[in-house]
Amino acid sequence: MAAAVLLTLMAQSSSARTLGTWCATVTSDFHLVSDLPEQDQSALLGLLDRFGPLAEPFLPGTPVSQPAALKIIVFSRRDDFRILTGKRKFAAFMQPSLQTNRLLVGPDGNDLADTTLHEYAHYLLRSRLDVSLPLWFDEGLASLLGQTRFEATTAVVGELPLERLRARAHDPQGGPSPRSMLSQTLSTTLVEDWPQAKIDAFYDWSWLLTHYLYFETLPDRTIAGTRLESFLSERDASLPVYLDKTLKSLLRTLQRYLRSPPRPVTLPSKAPAEIPTRYRCLSESERDLELARAILLQNPDEALRLLSPWMAERPDDVDLLVTRARIAQAADQIDVAKQFTAAALKVDPDDPPAGILTADLLVWECLFELGEGCRARWEQARTLYRHALQRDPTRFDGVLGLGLAYLYTGRPGEAVNYIRVAYSRAPWAALVNYYLGEAYRLIGDTRSRGYLVNARNWAILPVWRVLAEESLRRLDEENLSAGSDFQ
Repeated sequence: MAAAVLLTLMAQSSSARTLGTWCATVTSDFHLVSDLPEQDQSALLGLLDRFGPLAEPFLPGTPVSQPAALKIIVFSRRDDFRILTGKRKFAAFMQPSLQTNRLLVGPDGNDLADTTLHEYAHYLLRSRLDVSLPLWFDEGLASLLGQTRFEATTAVVGELPLERLRARAHDPQGGPSPRSMLSQTLSTTLVEDWPQAKIDAFYDWSWLLTHYLYFETLPDRTIAGTRLESFLSERDASLPVYLDKTLKSLLRTLQRYLRSPPRPVTLPSKAPAEIPTRYRCLSESERDLELARAILLQNPDEALRLLSPWMAERPDDVDLLVTRARIAQAADQIDVAKQFTAAALKVDPDDPPAGILTADLLVWECLFELGEGCRARWEQARTLYRHALQRDPTRFDGVLGLGLAYLYTGRPGEAVNYIRVAYSRAPWAALVNYYLGEAYRLIGDTRSRGYLVNARNWAILPVWRVLAEESLRRLDEENLSAGSDFQ
């Protein structure tokens, strides 16, 4: 691309907002980036360090064997979070990636600890292998665990906002009836488009349902090896059927449960300890690059505003060029993205991120429709992925790319081997669940449904939800057809 054109693209956006000083606190398990004071960052990491072992007995499935260090982006100012991420209805969200797992947190008021623990519980829950989680359980368990109250050497789990939940269970409060809201809570796979009051009701019902399951049906609140864990793994029945109830009787059971619920439990928790940390403050360019990478999928325009001044200053910086290309990709400006990856490879022809993104963009139009020449493109992309992995074997996005190259050239059996490796790294990523489920569907493996359900439930971008729903529809048709063959 001509230098003049590059500079024009770089200067399209206004300068970034004044975001102040951001610093990073790094431990063996976490990488926290925030404009919070150092003391507050350390205190938050101390809570997370105590929280993981406490949450473990509540989590279904098997943990990943080698989880990547988690990056947590915490905004001290709610307005910065809203503007940069574009998220208005939620105080935090997970940003899946095969290279860097991120949680973005921008809480209201003084609920920083609760919000961060809630989102970290999501991360722990979705980092379990081979479970298929309904949305109500995912949110309900995160709410239950996120309200953990830590004391000196103990932690209190299971406190409920009883007054609010009792009102929910008996009074429509101007919205759907309790029975209707319970039904919608159990069946919905998407709440982002709901009005805020209904979203709040969904969270409360999910919390109540999960509390009932752990405090009433599990004797010691340990899920491993229980019928509930089997239910979550197999998903072959609705919750009322699993509990041998109708929806009406389940509602009555929950209403009775709220009259005198089990008391919260006090569990041992290791005393707060000094965690070895590395702390340093970021330069303005480091801060803006960090934030741009974190938000580019949700808000590419704002990511571009953060990045543009530094690109004008350092037009040959490969990291900036690749990030700029990813912003263009997120904005569906594929030709622009290709121009920036080409510029990055001109600076460093062997840069693995640039090589992998070049391969991704080469087959971008072939992900959703196999047009003319797509097979040849996938073959070429496979060569690019292999070259990048030779340079950096830790690039799990390249491993996934290899799996997709096999999948799209008609070799789903070989594709599964690579996609499984990517899944072991990021079991919470919707696109990885989608492709693993689709590969299993194509080879007739019954495990496909659980991964496709996860992809639908966890999709941040609508495209993965639509694709997962279409694959589930095809799976149902295939199962129906197979059933009719035996009649």
